[in-house]
Amino acid sequence: MNTNCSIPTTGLSDSPRPGRRESRAPIHTRLGFALTLAVLALGAGRAAAVEATGDFRFWSDYAVFRLDPDTSAGYVEFYYEMKRIDFAFRPVDDRLRADVYTWVHVRDEAGNAIDSMGGAFVSVVADSTELADSNFTMFFARALILPPGRYHTRAVVIDLSNKKSAEAFYPITVRDFSADGLVLSDIEFAYDILDRSGDTMAIRNDVLVKSGQKVFPDCRGLVNNARPRLMFYSELYNLGFDPTQDNSYQMELSIVPHDSVPARSFGPQVLTKPGVDAVLATGVSVRDLAPGTYDLKIDVTDPARGQTATVSKPFVVLAAPVDSLTEEEEARIRDIIFFIARPEEMATFDRLNAVGKRTFWHQFWAGRDPTPGTPENEAKTEHLRRMNFANEKFSIGTRERGTGWQTDMGRVYIVYGEPNLIERYPFTPERPPAQIWYYDHLIGQGQVLFLFIDESGYGEYNLVHSSARGERRDPSWERQIQQGAFERTQ
Repeated sequence: MNTNCSIPTTGLSDSPRPGRRESRAPIHTRLGFALTLAVLALGAGRAAAVEATGDFRFWSDYAVFRLDPDTSAGYVEFYYEMKRIDFAFRPVDDRLRADVYTWVHVRDEAGNAIDSMGGAFVSVVADSTELADSNFTMFFARALILPPGRYHTRAVVIDLSNKKSAEAFYPITVRDFSADGLVLSDIEFAYDILDRSGDTMAIRNDVLVKSGQKVFPDCRGLVNNARPRLMFYSELYNLGFDPTQDNSYQMELSIVPHDSVPARSFGPQVLTKPGVDAVLATGVSVRDLAPGTYDLKIDVTDPARGQTATVSKPFVVLAAPVDSLTEEEEARIRDIIFFIARPEEMATFDRLNAVGKRTFWHQFWAGRDPTPGTPENEAKTEHLRRMNFANEKFSIGTRERGTGWQTDMGRVYIVYGEPNLIERYPFTPERPPAQIWYYDHLIGQGQVLFLFIDESGYGEYNLVHSSARGERRDPSWERQIQQGAFERTQ
């Protein structure tokens, strides 16, 4: 997968941090409870993990690793991924900055509070052009040390700039890792795994780095033919290691469908023990799998000890997109793309026949996909959401239902999205109803406004002025609004 990743300036957690996780034969060097931020091109969706609810989306997952061979406690990593575009960035010095708080709280099955961890981080970009890259997703992680048992987790993300928040709830299980037998940790799915073994600072300070491998956590476990390889990370403990003997062991990967179809095995692989513990960081091909839910299963056999260990985790294969356009939909395509297509694209579309228009539809969105190679095209999803909202919200007055996209308010909403602030001027004998929509951070323009007036009195507001580039302007617009009381809504 194209990693195209970078690490923006961030702050570490502002809460106290305990010491580093260690063991007699450490295979990790990680700063306990530290927070690391990274960005990577992604898609959307979820499988075994949980999608948050609230003011924006984020996804959360977890994996449990052994803390130390002398204790039964588990080192539980909680993973977050969130679209950077959902954060509110504000000017600070000569840059734009977002302040975000993440928190995880764990209760036992009886509802008793067990432990929690929270802290803020900072994301900084040079200017608004960077925020146009909606394909960037932020990853961060929290960690808690928990005794074996079953728990309930609440993961929270708060945008400190506008107080918007979202939260996710899910159960977790911490196994007892104190036994002397062969055992595997949980599986962590990954979008990518990068070798950081030679980067001392990353090994010391980046919680996404384990055993020299930087693992970009895949909290959703979604794959299809566009992303045909499922990456994963797991740890293997208590191998029988003797430097004077043959130190080979076997690992077998298999994909187990959640139905009666036989499992697909990739055959045993003979590996060499690096010591009493080992890391499994690789991937398996999911190409040609039918849509559905599967388990990735790892079986390890250690001939020296005559023991085996098994672990599994579910993932989802998505169906390939189906071209379901009818003749009526071909006419609808023009309406959908009209506000965002370039003039030359519209001219091309109008010249094509019915088959060509279907091909154009797919190519049009493929060229605007911020995360090619992932299951969802976020640009298409968001545009269609805006179209549907405009039709529901602005099909008023004398308009037929489903034509709200043709109104001035519908067009502005579709092109620019949700306004940051709305000023509403009610009807008076001297003035018709009016609204002013404010957008704080249009790319390359800063704050702009749109003035709408209900000139007919039937609830349809027409655009009479905007400070946005290329929009209708009226130098006398302020005189059209009698100053007085108005309602502000965020």
